Amino acid sequence: MKLKVSSCQLKIEDDIDITFQKAFGLLNRASQKGARLIVLPELFPYGPVFEKEKAYEFLERTPSILEELRAFSRDKRVFIACGLISGSGDNGLFNSQFFISPDGKVFRYDKINLFPPFKEDKVFLKGDAPKIFSIKIKNAPLTLGAMICFDLRFSELSRYYSFLGVNVLLLSSLWPSSRISNFRTLLRARAMENQCFLIASNAWGKKGEINFGGASAIIGPDGNVLKEMEEEEGIIVSEIDTRRQEDVRNFFNTSRPPGPWSFDPEKKVLGLNELKEIVKMRKRAGQKMVFTNGCFDILHAGHISYLKEARSLGDFLVVGLNSDESIRRIKGEKRPVISEEQRSLVLSSLSFVDYVVIFNEDTPRKLIHTLSPDLLVKGADWEEEDIVGARFVKEHGGEVKRIHFKVDISTTKIIEKIARSF
Repeated sequence: MKLKVSSCQLKIEDDIDITFQKAFGLLNRASQKGARLIVLPELFPYGPVFEKEKAYEFLERTPSILEELRAFSRDKRVFIACGLISGSGDNGLFNSQFFISPDGKVFRYDKINLFPPFKEDKVFLKGDAPKIFSIKIKNAPLTLGAMICFDLRFSELSRYYSFLGVNVLLLSSLWPSSRISNFRTLLRARAMENQCFLIASNAWGKKGEINFGGASAIIGPDGNVLKEMEEEEGIIVSEIDTRRQEDVRNFFNTSRPPGPWSFDPEKKVLGLNELKEIVKMRKRAGQKMVFTNGCFDILHAGHISYLKEARSLGDFLVVGLNSDESIRRIKGEKRPVISEEQRSLVLSSLSFVDYVVIFNEDTPRKLIHTLSPDLLVKGADWEEEDIVGARFVKEHGGEVKRIHFKVDISTTKIIEKIARSF
């Protein structure tokens, strides 16, 4: 399928209304050149937002901006991707990419990787899922993957999209000129390694103290630059052909998920000395370690939601698992029901559990003192002063988090229910 696409490179002014009208001018020019899919920059009417109070002020403009874009999309029969603030006063704010269809439908992706130097993590909540937009042009399907600025540096997001068969990556960005060479390199890399088309829209010019670098581009699935802008305001238009993507992938295919080596659960179960060295390396790389512990005798839905939430708090999750011996001392001779070998295998098979370490002591104090986690996690039924290792973690610059169980179930309740059924 052939499709004309466009990227708009916009200079963001201090006045939202002026910037918005300029953006409409670029949209008009792109549609007049036959573009059916048009991409605008991240937070395009106002640029970076450093204060939550200002973000809420800009949020009030989002509904009216979306309505005008919907009307334009419907009138010109074009698809539009653009960056705006979304959310609410009750649930928090998101840096979002909206995708607007000529039939009036609006879809939304919330930025997953927030940019600390712009204080985004102080203003916005982190998005929790990738977003795919599917459209049809002349009954031919086209699948699009959403990305926002800093997301470009995290290859796993674009890889995820490519594994699902995405044709085009859409990037709305506010990328500074000081790192524009990185921007150009990453655009080509993400298109090339995933064998996808990539449409990138960046801001240009000075806004406050920040100079934005332009370099908006349309990249082919082989990494070739189809069109690119320099330092100016304007548009680029190019035709993409999905048959080109098919040709590239038929020649050799790099858009496959990793092989079995990447998810062998037994390799996640480590001794303390080996794990200590791995944790050191990952911390040196700037990653935050999350630690929790438990028996996890009969793994249930409560455990799953708890571990998933624990993992979301940092970059990798270590689970300290009570050995059979320690469980017998704590819970009696009839426990555990499942052996430590099998419990560790089941735990390590979860995608959000990175490592499992078995301990024989009654408490994980030795593990905590050896590994020094950045975040120590326990259930909300524990008072912080009763959590083993809490004081140590806080004294060493870490945090203690208490998580509510979302499912009212326990191993004891499961065992009792099974016993009643016989």
